[in-house]
Amino acid sequence: MAEPKQHHFVTKAYLEGFAPEDGSRLFVYTRNKPSFFRAHPDKIAKIHNYYSQKRPDGTVDNKLELLLATQVEGPGIAVLRRLNAGHYNISGSARGRLAFLMAIQEYRVPWMRQTMEDMMKAVQERIMTSMIDRPGFLEERINEMKAEEGRETNVTADDLRHCFRTGQIGLAPNPGSSLWAMGAVAEKVTEIYFGLRWTILESKAASFVTSDCPVHRFYSPAAPERPYVGLADDRIQVRFPISRRRMLVAEHDFKRMDMWHKLMERGLDRLAARRKAAASEIRSREVEAAEVKELNAHTISMASRIVMSPEEMPEIAALFQGDCQNIRQVVDDLPGGLIRMQTVYPERKG
Repeated sequence: MAEPKQHHFVTKAYLEGFAPEDGSRLFVYTRNKPSFFRAHPDKIAKIHNYYSQKRPDGTVDNKLELLLATQVEGPGIAVLRRLNAGHYNISGSARGRLAFLMAIQEYRVPWMRQTMEDMMKAVQERIMTSMIDRPGFLEERINEMKAEEGRETNVTADDLRHCFRTGQIGLAPNPGSSLWAMGAVAEKVTEIYFGLRWTILESKAASFVTSDCPVHRFYSPAAPERPYVGLADDRIQVRFPISRRRMLVAEHDFKRMDMWHKLMERGLDRLAARRKAAASEIRSREVEAAEVKELNAHTISMASRIVMSPEEMPEIAALFQGDCQNIRQVVDDLPGGLIRMQTVYPERKG
């Protein structure tokens, strides 16, 4: 059986939940374009060999794509379908499978992969700059290469410094680094998502839309003067449209967190661990069309390139203009040669 070469970065089975009720094609809107096109879920949100890694012999390794399909998508989508059927009383293990799907889904999309690769490259460039500015560092490396290769070179340390500083040579991004980062953060993000308070928003009056960044974050209030600290921020909401009729919203459960801290303070570590590992109740509430419209506006602003809708919505093209408003990870220079990595959250809509 041939391995798939077209890899979805938004799961096909998930997108099927947004298809029109008659089973026809989705309405797909593209950023900064006035029109839409129609497509079935299996024809969108995919890239050739997106998760593939090249082996030393030049062949392609698709193990990650197969791993995602069997260990993340299959188990997680099964839970998603249960929620979409209105069955909110799920087990802790089922909640964990969906939290894992959400964590991977957030970090597997092109926007987040590119963000992570840019951040890691920025860190590497600053490390490299620090190294080449160190007196004698490049001179020692050049002498080592001369000794290893047994031949002279006309390239000097000052030549290399000049080329690096003027951009004639640089560090090439490694596409595999974002896949490594996705795996590195998945466990911790899953743990956080599991512990948040989940609410299912139900809509009978209007349809939810989704995008190529379906799991996205909302900070309320938006206060640019107050740094965003990621999932530890007390303003955070994690939003995930799970079908055309439902959206999952996760936010900090401060009452549950306070109970856990009090148990720890009393030395009841085992009981605290059990309470922390137990799944909290999933709540639900019905939302009116006006609230769905506001939620959709934020989903659209956080999309990178495409938004998918179960119906034609002219307002999507009007809102889907300008730059993506999703979070960015940036690297800042600090005094003394130090660096700081932080989350930047652009001005939001919705």
